[in-house]
Amino acid sequence: MAQCVLFFAAGQNTTSTVLAFTLYLLALHPEVQAKLREEADECFKQHGPDPSLDVVSKLKYLHGVVSESLRMFPPGPRLERSSPTTTTFWGPPE
Repeated sequence: MAQCVLFFAAGQNTTSTVLAFTLYLLALHPEVQAKLREEADECFKQHGPDPSLDVVSKLKYLHGVVSESLRMFPPGPRLERSSPTTTTFWGPPE
């Protein structure tokens, strides 16, 4: 049960962090906010006041905005990957 609570809390914290930074970035960039608003308004016109998750997941600009927010302000540590062997692409550094 303790693990369930931990995962719930971790998921809630990361979601709120992503939303907070996305809203912060939208406040800094009103032109992006206006374009995102246009996309959302068009979605509501076509699908009503309660669009399905499938419809919302197809909003390309929204996806880009959230992805950029995640890139700039990741909510958790990144999982870095390292190669088990040394690889040289253009020769050794000079």
